[in-house]
Amino acid sequence: MDTAATLARMDNVGGVSQHQRLRKMVGLAVPITAVLAVATGIMIALLADSSASYGWFAYAPLSNEVFTGDGLIYMGPSSKVAITVTVGGLLLLAFWSGYRTALRRGPVSRNDA
Repeated sequence: MDTAATLARMDNVGGVSQHQRLRKMVGLAVPITAVLAVATGIMIALLADSSASYGWFAYAPLSNEVFTGDGLIYMGPSSKVAITVTVGGLLLLAFWSGYRTALRRGPVSRNDA
């Protein structure tokens, strides 16, 4: 028996090569990881302690107005982590979607461009 032929048969189980199985696993792992990242970010944002207080004092000479920071938003560390994880997951989903769209379209030849 030929060893190379035996190894080729072992690699091609059920008509699907090991490379094709690996591509399918990666193709499923990326969107699942992205969705989990988005869900984790949302859960961190919902469960985060939003009772952080922020106080400061500044001396402003010759100012006849009182400054109130009504429009300022203070984010605690957990809120920053939640936003970062959620945006990272959304970017990963966008990348995966574009990659899959390009794969379906197929290669573009120089004559088509």
